[in-house]
Amino acid sequence: MLTPKPDCDYASAVRRGDQISITEEAVSAIVRGFDTDIVRLLVDRYGDQISITGKVVEAVAGNRRNDKAVMALLLDRRGDQISITEEAVSAIVRGFDTDIVRLLVDRCGDQISITDEVVKTAAGSWKNGKAVMALLLERYGDQISITEKAVEAAAGNEECGEELMALLLDRCGDQISITEKVVESAAGNEYCGEELMALLLDRYGDQISITEKVVEAAAGNEDCGEELMALLLDRCGDQISITEKVLETAAGNEECGEEVMSLIIERRSEVVYISESVGLIAATCGQLKVVDLLCGRYRFFPLREEWTSIANLYNAANSGDVKILKAQLSQGTPPDKKNIRQETPLWVAARYGHEEVVKLLLRTNEVDINSRCVSGRPPIFWPAAFGYERIVSLLLAAGADPTLVDVNGDTAESIANRYWQESVVQILRER
Repeated sequence: MLTPKPDCDYASAVRRGDQISITEEAVSAIVRGFDTDIVRLLVDRYGDQISITGKVVEAVAGNRRNDKAVMALLLDRRGDQISITEEAVSAIVRGFDTDIVRLLVDRCGDQISITDEVVKTAAGSWKNGKAVMALLLERYGDQISITEKAVEAAAGNEECGEELMALLLDRCGDQISITEKVVESAAGNEYCGEELMALLLDRYGDQISITEKVVEAAAGNEDCGEELMALLLDRCGDQISITEKVLETAAGNEECGEEVMSLIIERRSEVVYISESVGLIAATCGQLKVVDLLCGRYRFFPLREEWTSIANLYNAANSGDVKILKAQLSQGTPPDKKNIRQETPLWVAARYGHEEVVKLLLRTNEVDINSRCVSGRPPIFWPAAFGYERIVSLLLAAGADPTLVDVNGDTAESIANRYWQESVVQILRER
């Protein structure tokens, strides 16, 4: 029996009708790399041996020219005979439009289960979350359980969260509990957080508890933090406590930190003291305007010269400004200060692909090559995902550990695989 390895060998074997080992690897290679003609031959000749797994669906999604056509072919030609795993169903509702999901339901309805995990995945789908959820509710109705995790996912959906939440509340309101985590997810939603929070407050009013974590999420929301904080202060002022943690989170907001901080100070008269640690947090996030606000306009504490230097170095690493970075390093500015998200200047420079900045920071021999952010991701993680091959090589040469696992169970290699960065995967495997 032939077990070809390169993608072209798989295709040639299928064309000839050879007896091949129909492994997950073989099916993934073909559906990722070829058009519907080859996939049709694969299904016609070996259909009863094929399982559509999550990995296979992700491979189809990686076929940039033919993804929808290939997925439709797999489901349409042998959908009632091909085995489809729960993981695959989740991958389909996450990555494809309603036409494909409808085909999945029509052709494979008896084989698939719309589990809690599938519903949660649909709720979190940025592509077609509302349309897919509406389809699932229409087809399966009371068979679907709307769990807290699903409602959280809907609240965190930055593409269609408000519409999704309205759909769930209208169709399944008696099943839904608006927990602290749901409200926190809504407050952290950067694209429609204000609208989501207004919807929840309109529907549930005083039943919603605005905890410290919810206020923190609003204060840290980089897209609509000011609007969210104003809404919460207007509608729930009596429930809100402005804690040190809330102030620190606002100080670390890199898009609207100045506006959020100013709003809090102006609206809450009890904020008569802010510690210097808030100023340092603002500096480590590059927020010179927040530093100026606290030290100049409101005079909570005197300006420390080192804060300006720390902020300038961070901003240079963030933007890739080699000239300013060199100047700050020559002045002795510490190169490895962590911000509120536990990201160092090296982490940020690597994340945004600033190769020359990465080189300069590595040359200091004063940076932690494996420093991890709050999500457990080291500096090598995002360069691996985005295909920054030279940065990956630089970090490996400096001692980066690509096996470190983040909160989702991903490593540099697994995320590079998911983003189809084959050259990076090769570099990591040959280290």
